[in-house]
Amino acid sequence: MQIRRFKPGEEMDLWKLFHDAVRHINTTDYTLEQLSAWSPDQVDCNKWRARFRNVSPFVVEYEGKLIAYADVNATGYVDHFYVHHLWQRRRVGTLLMQIIHEVAKQDAIDNLFADVSITAKPFFESWGFEVEREQYVEIRHTVLKNYRMAKPLKAIDARSARNRPHS
Repeated sequence: MQIRRFKPGEEMDLWKLFHDAVRHINTTDYTLEQLSAWSPDQVDCNKWRARFRNVSPFVVEYEGKLIAYADVNATGYVDHFYVHHLWQRRRVGTLLMQIIHEVAKQDAIDNLFADVSITAKPFFESWGFEVEREQYVEIRHTVLKNYRMAKPLKAIDARSARNRPHS
């Protein structure tokens, strides 16, 4: 397994991964109508590619296939976090979450937050995220329930640490 940054040209592979994850993993928590609204069978390729112009997600690759991806932006927002359904419970999500935490530490991000599906909520809770609020989001005239979850990080400001008196 290799974890690396996304490469331009992989956008449609990520859409297939996203679509597969939504349609296979969330079936116990969302109706078919909700899943179809969240991830329709047809995608606007130009819009999907545009989403990744300013985002540089981490991807997990295994034997030349993308099996997971996630991103975190400069504000600490985790917008995408998807693992292929055949790779669930195989520590792939753990690897991605570790990378997100490392990036947050390097970039001195104080808080991580995400809009998390019902299905993903236990995973995020296991990483110390807490529900800030329950949300009802309308997508393509269909309402889906999710959660705004957040995790404060204990970012240590190196400058203030250097300026502390030694005891």
